[in-house]
Amino acid sequence: MALEPPDPPAVEIPFRYDVPEPYGHSYVLFCNTTNRVLHLYWLDEGGSRFHTTLAAGAQIKTNTFTHHSWVFCDKDSNELMCVSNVPRFWPNQYRIHDPLNPTRRVPCRKEIKIHYPLRSLRENCLCRIVNTLNPFDPRLAVNIIDQRMSIPHVLKNELKRRLRRPLCPTYINEQWVNNVHVRYNLPRNQNRRVI
Repeated sequence: MALEPPDPPAVEIPFRYDVPEPYGHSYVLFCNTTNRVLHLYWLDEGGSRFHTTLAAGAQIKTNTFTHHSWVFCDKDSNELMCVSNVPRFWPNQYRIHDPLNPTRRVPCRKEIKIHYPLRSLRENCLCRIVNTLNPFDPRLAVNIIDQRMSIPHVLKNELKRRLRRPLCPTYINEQWVNNVHVRYNLPRNQNRRVI
């Protein structure tokens, strides 16, 4: 959905000459369609940069570049969310025809909907249990898994492993995205590498 062109900045921002020529500006409106609080990170060659926290159902206007990819993580469980069923979002230059001059195309802001990843029933249940147990002390959560749950030991071990994941990392890098989070969000038969 095309939205209005970007608002002018409150203060003048100097033109950046260090942005490579094939890359361009992209104007997006991130919409959190989940019922979770999300952390938004943008990635570049130097690693990840925390952008903001987005409440459930909230939206935020963001100006970015086409060579900066984005990842969206659950604030509490670090579960990776998706855009169009892909765990990493690459912005494009969004343009519409100028109503006053149809031969000219002008930049516009594109609505980007962040949603839950597509998961199997098993994955969905495990994530729900982990999200329920995350607020508890880790020792108490392990006690609940061992003594109160009548499930196979394989599932108990998987739950314990997921509970040991660090909460709210301050630094996200390529390896973190590829090895930790994506494998929880993709079905087993899919390629585990982020594109």
